[in-house]
Amino acid sequence: MHKPTLLVAVALAVSTFACGGIRVVRRTPHGGTIALQGMRDEAQKKASQYMTAQCPTGYDITEEEEAVVGQQTSARTTDTKHGSFTSASSSDVREWRVTFRCKDAPPEAGGPEPRPQALKTFTVRF
Repeated sequence: MHKPTLLVAVALAVSTFACGGIRVVRRTPHGGTIALQGMRDEAQKKASQYMTAQCPTGYDITEEEEAVVGQQTSARTTDTKHGSFTSASSSDVREWRVTFRCKDAPPEAGGPEPRPQALKTFTVRF
C-alpha cells in the first residue's frame, strides 16, 4: 500500500471511531427514545441537539437504560492431526438508550395524575 493511501485509510478509521451519533428508536408527537452510538460525549451532544429540536420549550429525560439489540457470535476452527475442533462464543450487542418527553406535552393516558392546585378558602357572611 502506498504511503498516501495508508494515511488516508488510517485517517478514515480514526475519524470513524472518534465520532458519536444517535439513532432514533421511537418518535412520538411529544418525545421519543434515541440510542447513543460511538463516542459517548459526542453522542450525548448530538442527542441534546436532537431533543432540543424536537422540544423547543424544553424536555425531561424520563429514562436511561442499556438495551440488548442483538447477539454477536464468533467461531474458531482448529485443525489438528486428530481432526478439526470448533469453538464458538456469543455475546450480547448492547446500546445505551435515552427516553425523553417534551415539557409542554399533555399528561399521558394512564400516567400520573396532575398535581392538585392548592385549595382556596372563601368565607361568605350574610
